[in-house]
Amino acid sequence: MSLFIDIPRESSNKIKSIRSEMKKIGLANYKKKLDALILEDPEFLDPYVYRINMHRLNDNHAKVIALTGKAALKAREILSKSRWDKIAHHPNNHHIIKALLSEALLDWEDEQDEEALQKLNWLYEHLELDKKGCHYMVLAIENNINREDFFKEFPFNDSDRLTKLSIWAEKFT
Repeated sequence: MSLFIDIPRESSNKIKSIRSEMKKIGLANYKKKLDALILEDPEFLDPYVYRINMHRLNDNHAKVIALTGKAALKAREILSKSRWDKIAHHPNNHHIIKALLSEALLDWEDEQDEEALQKLNWLYEHLELDKKGCHYMVLAIENNINREDFFKEFPFNDSDRLTKLSIWAEKFT
């Protein structure tokens, strides 16, 4: 089985620095630095994902849609440059996985459940390890649980998230 691993990107170190100084430089300068990083390395997708989150916080859904589509398209372009069976659970790939997951989550948010299911199932099938819990999100959609309720109960920043999801999923089996 061949695993996809993206090239190492200098931008991944830059994004850590930018994020660590976010509070010190303020949101306007943070946004400018993210935009500059997008121009510098358009195939490094973390700045897109952070900008998507900023637009989401500002209730700018049109910009969320546009930037999410652009990031997901770039992710697919990166993946199409080589042949592989699975996407490795590797730090070089996290930006790609986050961009593709953002697209699926946007579909779920917009109640485009079939599209969300298709994208989440694709991720689940192609990820070496499902560290984001794609199969649990599929289960939620199939059981008519909306995105907002799901993430209130199981936020990404909860260190016990996958354990809680595993217990939750047992009631559906």
